[in-house]
Amino acid sequence: MKKMSKKTIALSIGIVCVAVAMIYCLVVPDIERHTWVLSNAVRSDLPGIVVAHGGSINTDDPMFQVSQPIELICEAKNGKLILTDRTNGKTYEGSYEYERHGRRLKHRSYVVVIEGTEGRANISTGDGRALFVSIGGYYLNFFAE
Repeated sequence: MKKMSKKTIALSIGIVCVAVAMIYCLVVPDIERHTWVLSNAVRSDLPGIVVAHGGSINTDDPMFQVSQPIELICEAKNGKLILTDRTNGKTYEGSYEYERHGRRLKHRSYVVVIEGTEGRANISTGDGRALFVSIGGYYLNFFAE
């Protein structure tokens, strides 16, 4: 039996790595690939008025006049959602279910239920690093940590 060349070994390892990555992308839902951190929350009946924000937001902007700082983390695993409000020491539990993939709209949609309230969630597939949740009269905008 001939020895395999270094190039053949490297190519084989590369092919295996690409195959594993592709399987991961097909099996693990987008919503589970990141821990999501709240960017801002907007009441749907007061468009453009941010009621809560996380991270380093310029609160001098007039749309943040009533905004309160909050550290809200969203994690998804095996159909379950956990939202942890680190600012107020609260945890909210829920679920998600894959709804559809919008090729033209460049997003993946989920039906979410948090503490008994149903809503919708979308993840941008362009870079997959933004989660938008519409639930209970609020729009929650998260970014991937």
